[in-house]
Amino acid sequence: MYLKHFQIFIFFSIVTACTQQKGDVQEAIERPIEKKVKYATRFDLIDSGAYQLVNVIWPKNKQRGVNFEYVLLPEKASSEKLLPDGHKVQVPLQQFTVRSAGEVAILAKLDALDGVVGISSADWIANQTLQKRYDKGEIAVVGRGNNINEEVLLQLQPDGIFEIGTGSKYDVTKRLLEMDLTPIMNCIYWENHPLAMAEWIKYYGAFLNKQKEATAVFDTIAQKYNALAAKVKDVKERPRVIVGSSKRGTWSTHGSSEWFIRYIIDAGGEYILEDSTAYEENLISMEQALIAGQQADFWINPTYTVEKLDALLSEDSRYQYFKSVKEGKVYNNNKWVSEGGRNHYWEEGVIQPHLILADLIKILHPSVLPEHELVYYQQIK
Repeated sequence: MYLKHFQIFIFFSIVTACTQQKGDVQEAIERPIEKKVKYATRFDLIDSGAYQLVNVIWPKNKQRGVNFEYVLLPEKASSEKLLPDGHKVQVPLQQFTVRSAGEVAILAKLDALDGVVGISSADWIANQTLQKRYDKGEIAVVGRGNNINEEVLLQLQPDGIFEIGTGSKYDVTKRLLEMDLTPIMNCIYWENHPLAMAEWIKYYGAFLNKQKEATAVFDTIAQKYNALAAKVKDVKERPRVIVGSSKRGTWSTHGSSEWFIRYIIDAGGEYILEDSTAYEENLISMEQALIAGQQADFWINPTYTVEKLDALLSEDSRYQYFKSVKEGKVYNNNKWVSEGGRNHYWEEGVIQPHLILADLIKILHPSVLPEHELVYYQQIK
């Protein structure tokens, strides 16, 4: 009798323990969890305690709103069936490839460049550390998008392949998955605010187990950015601004999407080139651009490489009628360029929006930041 009772006790103890363990996992999955991002709209970062869930939100084209999910697990975590759907990724990543210059700047902030084993192209890297490693043959060129080099990737066998996602049929996601590789997609350049772009440091921090470092870096950046924006928030006079230049008979805004228009607004300016609030890299009629150009006080971000006004006028002589040209108020974001012609604006600028904002405030309202020296911008004379 005693033995029977003891066996029953052991049975219920085991069932209770298993149920409790299962319940703990289930609770970690179902309990309300705080969202870890504030400005970014193209990814969610959720920490359950047992794992992290990262949800990338495609921004455009036919598959707008389609999600790509990752479940980030510690290295020794088991494959628990109760985990949510999504690509299971063990973190931290040890070796990975990068697609864009902005990613390099983010990884540098996280002191994680040692993990880079592949880059999409050697032409766009301004970072000296990666340049030296590439020159020594420690980093391979893996290509990008549809031109990605599958053979090199299979040789490298990286833990993750950072790629840009748009949600279109041209994304390389499916091909990489078929090769049993892990694509880690980002939509940084489709964010609508400079701080949203910078907040992607948390995304990379999650894959590298550097969440605390990433949050600390971002919080400092956001504090500096918002403090600068507050200085010109209530200015009475907002200079009128246009961006871009002529491109094959039409006007291109040259990558000045909604996040850049936010810069102009936060710097105390008024963007007058478009009426829409859904800004992307748009092509605008030349007639509309020429009218706006004659009214605008400032012209920001003309042709990428232009440094002289004569070179700009040689592209289209009608620029001479622009108010900004007559008054010498044309500025380009190519002051900080490496010897190889790599523009740091598109690298460090992603994770230093406060410095870009300071430049633009100095340009539009020079008396507000009298001591600031331009970092990324220069006047085109």
